[in-house]
Amino acid sequence: MIAIDSQPIYIVEDPGFISFVKSLEPRYKIPSRKYFTEKVFPKIIKGVKVVVDKILHSPNVKHYSFTTDIWSTNTAYRCLLSMTAHWMSDGFERMSAVSHVTLLEESHTGNYICEKFCQMLLTWGINKENVHIVLRDNASNMGRAMTDANLCSYGCFAHSLQLVVNDGVLSQRVVSDLLAVCRSIVGHFRRSAVAYDELKKIQQQLDIPEYNLKQDEPTRWNSSLYMLQSVVEQKMSLAAYGSDGSIPVLTSTQLDIANKVIDILSPVEEITRTISEDEACISVIILCLLESLQKRFYDIEETDFLVLSTMLDPRYKDKIFSSTNSHESTKDLLEDVYKFQTCEKSIASVDTSALTEIDKYLFEPLIYLKKGDPYKWWKLNNVCYPVLSQLARRYLSAPPTSVPSERLFSGAGAIYDDKRSCLKPEFMEDLLLIKYNFPTVGNCYQV
Repeated sequence: MIAIDSQPIYIVEDPGFISFVKSLEPRYKIPSRKYFTEKVFPKIIKGVKVVVDKILHSPNVKHYSFTTDIWSTNTAYRCLLSMTAHWMSDGFERMSAVSHVTLLEESHTGNYICEKFCQMLLTWGINKENVHIVLRDNASNMGRAMTDANLCSYGCFAHSLQLVVNDGVLSQRVVSDLLAVCRSIVGHFRRSAVAYDELKKIQQQLDIPEYNLKQDEPTRWNSSLYMLQSVVEQKMSLAAYGSDGSIPVLTSTQLDIANKVIDILSPVEEITRTISEDEACISVIILCLLESLQKRFYDIEETDFLVLSTMLDPRYKDKIFSSTNSHESTKDLLEDVYKFQTCEKSIASVDTSALTEIDKYLFEPLIYLKKGDPYKWWKLNNVCYPVLSQLARRYLSAPPTSVPSERLFSGAGAIYDDKRSCLKPEFMEDLLLIKYNFPTVGNCYQV
């Protein structure tokens, strides 16, 4: 409970918890807080690290992809750097494990971040040659850190979409003014329980679904979309409530703009949800791009690892590139990597040439875009494509975003609350490793 559910350690001394345990087993005496911190948790974290290390250094795991991010808390004034490993199992199942969380005690320069990230790799005995790619945010210091570390890296696709939406839509004066009006409307009901109850009554009288209005967060563009959708859905009830001038009422022009913004952002929001799923693969990036995004992603088809990831995904292959030249160059790139793979490691079952295996793969029909699973496909067909399947294990191991690291820090926020602001960084790191590696190493939690 303390690690997995983010409960404070002092729960073992809470009267309610003691009473609950006593009702289950009156004879049992709960150990002290000191016992858990000095005896139980050191044993658990040791077991977690042993299992994670064993998995990471499995003989069949040759390449790793990583997601990383920096997070700070306002309660404890701490800054943390995360490192989550992703790889493909023998059965073509994408695996992940939180391998490290470390405290940042100096200014977040590219050189300092580079030093800390390399230390984390060294702690787990991972050579840079085995790092396929690092997914990071788009901050210049993170990009500089990975360049200094001589590691291939790429900015979080979701963050890039955020920048595109802010630059192209939300920063427009007419849209920002509309959002300000909507925030004023939503804020009125969030601040007043009386107003909220009155709106509910109007919704009931008009037989309108009693949806709550949603407040946006300036740092999350999709929350602005959700706010606009909720205001437009409730336009009739809001107009009835605001007939006395208590709140601003959207004009027909403003409603028209709101609907247009919703139409523009809804497909981008769907892309964001797609790329943020746990099983999302980095190969989705090129297909997800829209013409309006070309300004920020103009060189997308010149990024080798993205091209190869797309080529090795049986949902896309070489069918989605923009020109005939792109088709030819992508196939040439795949052939070059294929030849390097066969030279780097001899594969006894390879009886065909690179041309034959690649042509055979590209000739096969694409699998279903929405429901097709590229990992299952490679699991079923790895014998037919012995070299390409090994390349797929490498290039399809990376997620398209750094969302796994952001989810990790959501847990950190639950741990570092006002009641635990004095928690030692080392202990907090251990709690996060236990919490987020539970699906992989659950058995070692037994003490």
